[in-house]
Amino acid sequence: MFIDTLLLCTATAMMCMSSGVAPSEALQGAPWVQAALQESLGTFGPVFITVSMVLFAFTTLLGNCFYCDNLLTFCLIRQ
Repeated sequence: MFIDTLLLCTATAMMCMSSGVAPSEALQGAPWVQAALQESLGTFGPVFITVSMVLFAFTTLLGNCFYCDNLLTFCLIRQ
């Protein structure tokens, strides 16, 4: 999981820095990424990043549920 996180974060940082949108008090975090994508992709950019973030959060939740299920199975069978 480390490699995909490293690649995703690096790609996001490079995209934000090369977009020409300067970070400010109002543009920090996700709003800065949305503004950078809007600069390069137009109106599709903010929609794309919003859907991507929702899917990333959902798959993270599913992965953690899987880990928890395996942990409980291991602990209950071990007794």
